[in-house]
Amino acid sequence: MNPDQLVSQFSQTKAHLAWKSINVAGVYTESDTTVDSFVEVDLSATGPGGNVSGLMIWHFVTITQGGEFLLNVNLVDFRAPLR
Repeated sequence: MNPDQLVSQFSQTKAHLAWKSINVAGVYTESDTTVDSFVEVDLSATGPGGNVSGLMIWHFVTITQGGEFLLNVNLVDFRAPLR
């Protein structure tokens, strides 16, 4: 995904979302030396029908050889919380 697109769709200021909490669900080092990280973001938004809450799960792929570099970002899920 394009970083500008990510910011316009999911940032607090541009998308009018309130990020309530950010939780690292897991970090795994792979045999190819990349690191897979899964992050859950609890959020809310106020719309014409009132408050709405949801959660996003992100998958980040990084590499730490010669510094730390972000290789890929994927939105895994964006949904209402389970009740």
